[in-house]
Amino acid sequence: MSTLDDSTENGRLREAVFAKKAKSKRGKTSTAHARLMTSDELAAALLLEYQKKVMSELHKGMKAALKAAKKKVQEAEKEMREAQKRAQNAARGRGRGRGRGRGVAARGEQTRGGGRARGRGARGGDRGGSRFRSRRDEDDETPSPSESEASASEGETAHVESEDSAPPKSDEPGEQEETDIESDDDETCVLLVNGHRWNDGNVEFQVLWEDGDCTWEPLATVDDCAALDDYLASRDVEDPLRLPKRQYRINTQLELTQ
Repeated sequence: MSTLDDSTENGRLREAVFAKKAKSKRGKTSTAHARLMTSDELAAALLLEYQKKVMSELHKGMKAALKAAKKKVQEAEKEMREAQKRAQNAARGRGRGRGRGRGVAARGEQTRGGGRARGRGARGGDRGGSRFRSRRDEDDETPSPSESEASASEGETAHVESEDSAPPKSDEPGEQEETDIESDDDETCVLLVNGHRWNDGNVEFQVLWEDGDCTWEPLATVDDCAALDDYLASRDVEDPLRLPKRQYRINTQLELTQ
């Protein structure tokens, strides 16, 4: 009996030790509670909020001012480039006109000088010949008055013909120079750049000329034109080599000139 009682007691003790214990539920408690802010804390919080608001408004204003200043600088740089290009084109035109005008004037002076020299030579030859003939005739025989008058008339006729054959002198020395400058001014100007495309790794631009022609031109042809700057500004690109690879045209109704 004692052995049975011991095993029963041991079983009960084991269950008491290793059995699942039921934990009692504890109620949820909150340790947070409302607290009034002191005057210093309230002032610091209000100051921080005001600073954030002021900094936000200041940032917006600075951003707008920076954008406007950047746009103004870009416009000033564009005007400067256009002024430099106009000055270069004007200087180039003046140089071509002066050079050609001087060359033509020099050629004209040489022509006039050559004509004078030929005329003088002819007159000198006639005079020398007449002198030689007169001396020979004096040696052989004395010339008659009719023969001397005929030789004098022949000399005057040759002198008049040499003067008529000389080129006419220009009354105005700058007339030829003005003609050359006008021929330079007849060059066709670029009216606008309508689009671009890439051909064999090189960019080409569709150009509308002042005479109405529409052609594709390489970058070197329109590099110094203000129309190219306007087109790049419309595409928001500063370097022509950074244009998109896809072909683009502003007015698709323009037809190329055959």
